[in-house]
Amino acid sequence: MTSKKRKQIERESSPEPRWFVSQSSQVMKLAARFKKLKYDTVNLPKSAFLFKVRDIKKLNVTFEEAKAETEVIPNIQADMKNLQKYIAPNFNYETISSEAFNIAKITDITDGREDDGLKNISISTGYGESQIGAEILACAYTNRSQELVDEDQTIFAMRIISAHATFYKAIIPAGYWKDLDEGFPKEKIVRVTRWPARNGKMSGYNLGNPKDRQNVLRIMAKIRELLLL
Repeated sequence: MTSKKRKQIERESSPEPRWFVSQSSQVMKLAARFKKLKYDTVNLPKSAFLFKVRDIKKLNVTFEEAKAETEVIPNIQADMKNLQKYIAPNFNYETISSEAFNIAKITDITDGREDDGLKNISISTGYGESQIGAEILACAYTNRSQELVDEDQTIFAMRIISAHATFYKAIIPAGYWKDLDEGFPKEKIVRVTRWPARNGKMSGYNLGNPKDRQNVLRIMAKIRELLLL
């Protein structure tokens, strides 16, 4: 039986898909809130791409290696029938790296809004993870502002550097925001788990490899399926 949420999302996804948008305005609102914290002595950046590892650590956001795929990726069945055409076994690294290639064209599995991308992938940002952490908090902050009751949140994210894809699963405890009212969080931790586990510019699934490309499509389909439940 199709859930109401599934019907709504399928209706909104057709004929034009929705894409992930930048959370920059929410990051600025968070920065303004952080500035008012009782124990804040150092201002945090107002833009997510300016966040460094030291900034995200102040907010008690930790990035951890997953020991197994199921720690990040939903362990559910997903229909891959409409995705086989995107595996494109004859596509190589040069094809995927071309400016003409656009992952946004994969409309069968994308259901969200497109962000404007990572802007700083140096080692000081954990290869973009600091920006991802700030964007995750901004997303959770937006969700919380739209709900009347606080609850734990689970947020998925995907990082693509060149042709390498990495997936993230973040758990934001409901009590995290209460901690913020007293200063930088001391007890509540936002845990962000990474798969594949290693972090680097060339880590993750290689979209230039057909097998890795199939894995990326499979994972995206699983996450979408979970969100439709």
